[in-house]
Amino acid sequence: MKNLYIYLLALTSSSFILAQELKFSQKPTLIYDYKHKEAVLFKNDSVVLKTKQKKEVSIFKESFPGNFSEYLYINVGGRTIFVHEGCGPVLEFRNDSLVRLDKSYLHRNQFGGNLFAYQNEIYILGGYGLFTHKKILTKFDFENKEWDLVKTNDLNIPAFMNCLSKVIEDKLYVYGGQTNETANHKLYILNLKTKEWEICESNIFKKYGELQYQKIDLLSEEDGFYGMNAQNIYYFDFKKNIIKKYKNNLTKQFPGNLIIKDTVYGVFEIKSDPSYSFNFEQYPLKKHIKDKNDYIVVDQIYYEDHTELYSTLSVIFILLVITMYLIIRKKYWFISHIYKTPFIYSIKNGNLFYKGKLISVLNNYDRLLIEKQLKHKNNYFALSDLNDLFSDSKQQDTMDVLIKRRESKLNGFIKTIAVVSGMNSDEICAFKKNEADKRIREIQILPNAITYI
Repeated sequence: MKNLYIYLLALTSSSFILAQELKFSQKPTLIYDYKHKEAVLFKNDSVVLKTKQKKEVSIFKESFPGNFSEYLYINVGGRTIFVHEGCGPVLEFRNDSLVRLDKSYLHRNQFGGNLFAYQNEIYILGGYGLFTHKKILTKFDFENKEWDLVKTNDLNIPAFMNCLSKVIEDKLYVYGGQTNETANHKLYILNLKTKEWEICESNIFKKYGELQYQKIDLLSEEDGFYGMNAQNIYYFDFKKNIIKKYKNNLTKQFPGNLIIKDTVYGVFEIKSDPSYSFNFEQYPLKKHIKDKNDYIVVDQIYYEDHTELYSTLSVIFILLVITMYLIIRKKYWFISHIYKTPFIYSIKNGNLFYKGKLISVLNNYDRLLIEKQLKHKNNYFALSDLNDLFSDSKQQDTMDVLIKRRESKLNGFIKTIAVVSGMNSDEICAFKKNEADKRIREIQILPNAITYI
């Protein structure tokens, strides 16, 4: 009896040690069971190891296409779901069983696509299949048990493959990986409510690219990813759009799996033990980071692409420069086009412009005629009102002399304007009889052809 007790104690102890070390000859599939709050290791599609309960369990499985190693794990509203990496078959792990949910088939159309969950639904973005890269978005319909195509605005996005993605609130952030295009430095944001894409410039590839091409060194967290190099740990906080920098307290690289409530869960490769190749570990994040508040903000993750805005502003700026040039250097040409009159008269300077060009041959009598018209605005006035403009204060002129002088100055003005503009005499000086007194002759200078400023 005593020997049996010792044997049972030894057996229990060895099982406990094995459960603590959790070593494997082949790499297990690590998931987190949100329902039971524990990490679960799939040794294959028939046996799982529950880390919290410290025991191995044989599981029941329905038939499904492909190999279990080809399935990707995702948590959907607390449910543990597996989706084939090429899209199609969907499995659920529940009650120690693998239950098939779909009525689909092996699509083999979205290998390397981005599998994500939003509002208890499963999506796959992009991928590769049937000899082409994809930019499609598909969603699994739990009711019809089939995959549907989801339409987006397709804002010149590339075909994504093996990219990193993160759902935060109502947005999907996508970056990295490979595309069918040349590498770019952009981050793509899909509004999952409106299905509208937004393209942003990103500093991830420009300054931290070496962290993004090695998924093994990335650790997924609720609002982003941790990435490390030998000296520092960087946290890409998509929610706040900042990159935090921490001091790296642990030289061991991230396993590239997950973090739940500041606990890291991962499968590491063993190089020192010839009997085993991998082991499972869980440890507090503080082994890497002493204090999550002990960081410095080193950069933004993304910022808006203002290329189109800058182009528009550049065009507006050029137009403003041209406009200012016209206003300053071609002021009167500009004003002439605004008022739609060929002549502009500057009251302050006493200068007359025709289509923006100064009429330099204008004499003082010509200016007197124009300013006389200014007093009467755009109306006719008595021709006799011009007599005072041409009277000589040193001598008393007769009426005949005044009329002859007036006619001479008017003809000179008409000739000057005609030479400059090509207008005929009737367009330069319009005459008519006064409606009340037909004996009175009236004149209008440059009718509807001059603006005074």
